[in-house]
Amino acid sequence: MVDFHLHSTFSDGLMQPDQVIRKAVASGIKVAALTDHNCVNDYTGELRECYRTQIQIVNGIEISTHYVRSDGGTREVHVIGLGFRDELLRPAVKNNRPDRRSYFTAIGEKLRKNCGIEIPSYEEFKKRYPRSRHLGRIHIAEYMVKMGITATVDEAFDEYIGTYGKRRAFVNSLDYMHFMPFTDGVETVKKAGGIPVIAHLFSYNFDEREQMRLIQIFREHAGADAAMEVFYGRYSPAQQQKLKEIADDWNLMYSSGSDFHAKTEGEKMMPPDHLDGTDIRKHVLSRLIDRGQVRSINLL
Repeated sequence: MVDFHLHSTFSDGLMQPDQVIRKAVASGIKVAALTDHNCVNDYTGELRECYRTQIQIVNGIEISTHYVRSDGGTREVHVIGLGFRDELLRPAVKNNRPDRRSYFTAIGEKLRKNCGIEIPSYEEFKKRYPRSRHLGRIHIAEYMVKMGITATVDEAFDEYIGTYGKRRAFVNSLDYMHFMPFTDGVETVKKAGGIPVIAHLFSYNFDEREQMRLIQIFREHAGADAAMEVFYGRYSPAQQQKLKEIADDWNLMYSSGSDFHAKTEGEKMMPPDHLDGTDIRKHVLSRLIDRGQVRSINLL
């Protein structure tokens, strides 16, 4: 039905924007958002017009932010923006795209030092992925699979470079890159007329107390139009149910997103029936319909 978390080559996705939308149509998605990291996808308007009879496309972005934990530590936390005005958001995020070379290189050095794994240089990866504007861990993971170092991209994250798992070569991005503060990310979306969404809450390695603190800060700055990614394609049904309960407790709208990157041939977008049995009035989709940014729920 809906998927509000899709990536293309405008950031670290491996498909071009048009390919992502064609994949969404083939997957039964009726309303979608391209949410590339820290940039407004230049092709959204064109794609919206080209595919208007097959799928509805709303403006989307995933903003990287700098969150300071209660213990003083830092973590990169992502805020999705939906339904914003391009002309207001674009200038606000233009300085939120730091050079990724030092971060990327640090991961490579840690893989070599801790694990005895050699990967190509940042410059070599740029040649391998000339259309990608945002080289990151997904590209390293794909390389590790191609070289037979790991069997899957997920294994590369779980064993080596992910926030969770063994973290044998994990590098905190904020040690090498500067992003806007978390509250600024939320307010940037709000001021551009968009709906802020907390992305993948369980992916920051926070304990429950820190999760609640994050949500409280988010709620204070997001205002009435506040949502959380409840239906996240990489989480289990039990995790999604827990997120639904948290969203209800904090009066947050639900959002849905697969976090699609085309990292494997079989990677899926959100199942068309994932909202079956859900009160659609609690979903961010309903707010987008009310605002006239999605034509009609009857189309779904």
